[in-house]
Amino acid sequence: MTDDASRHVTVLACLETAAAVALTVWLAWKRGTAFHIMVSSALAPLLLLRTQHSTRLASHLWQQYIALAVRARVRFLTAPYGSKEQARANTVLAFYAFLVPFAAFGVRFAAVWVCVFRHPVASVTAIPANWFQIAFCMDSRRAPELIPDVDSSNDDDEYLPLTFATAWGVVRDEPKLRWKPIPLIVFIGLWYGPSIIYRWSLKSTTLVYLPLVWAATVSRNDALSIRQRLAGIMTSEIERVTRWYSAYVLIVRTAIPFAFAVQLQSVIHALNEFIGPELVDYWLFMGNVHAWHVARTVSAAITFALFFAADSALRRLDNNQPLNEGFVETAVSLALFVRSLLGVYLAAKMFHIVASSVEWARISWRLTWW
Repeated sequence: MTDDASRHVTVLACLETAAAVALTVWLAWKRGTAFHIMVSSALAPLLLLRTQHSTRLASHLWQQYIALAVRARVRFLTAPYGSKEQARANTVLAFYAFLVPFAAFGVRFAAVWVCVFRHPVASVTAIPANWFQIAFCMDSRRAPELIPDVDSSNDDDEYLPLTFATAWGVVRDEPKLRWKPIPLIVFIGLWYGPSIIYRWSLKSTTLVYLPLVWAATVSRNDALSIRQRLAGIMTSEIERVTRWYSAYVLIVRTAIPFAFAVQLQSVIHALNEFIGPELVDYWLFMGNVHAWHVARTVSAAITFALFFAADSALRRLDNNQPLNEGFVETAVSLALFVRSLLGVYLAAKMFHIVASSVEWARISWRLTWW
């Protein structure tokens, strides 16, 4: 994802993510099953494979589609008024407009999967950062896009309507459509409803994929110098969120439950009845040590160790003191790699718990009945 404006963590995005997770949990409690959580979490990685390669390819493919629509528009404008040629061109133009959301989905899907086969490693490793951006950076103030990362200020016909802003301008500036509720509802619902649902469904997977914050670092870019990588660990918004999450894991989910296990017995019993003992054991450390407890503690420790080590190394560089940059770079890369693996493991473990909680026989009966 390349849009700088969408890389900044916002309070509204975090609140929307919390609301999406709360709604998901409420639905699971109301329906008595976590099947929808399992399905959205299983599909999420397939929807987060976008890279700069796929974005450029999607933009190129979309321009080809828009070029066809522009030709139809030119034929409509140049045809004699009221002629059969104008009517035919108008029909073709309306057809292209109707197909916009479907064509956009096809373009994005094709571009992503072509690039998955061309650049598999880049596509897979982009998943944590893409998820982080949607969960913590994208809010309702950022309008949905048919084709991502296209400059909304470009009003050339060959790009129209790539973004929500340019497409909304068509409806807003058209006197026959302005202030009429049905065209507006159709416009928002048909063209951008799927994008909004897509965004909120990915936000809801935070319940499962929150440990991916440990894998979403921006400091693994080989093009960065050692000073830039260390500065990124100190100041980047992703690392700041990672440190807050690490502190939350160490204090709220580990130290407090362990230190006040006796006082919290009634609360733990209620949680066991509500969400199940396996999920409670995953979220809270009550004294029984499991692999996921060790993994998250190590991940949090690596996070703070990186912060203090980066601070110390930057001080040495600023004071022109000797520093083995090769060793530091290797150590940072290894620490980030280990932390990423542990984050992926913890997310996979959470997904396994959710999938295990689904009553598959009951779901199978419902699908068969339908």
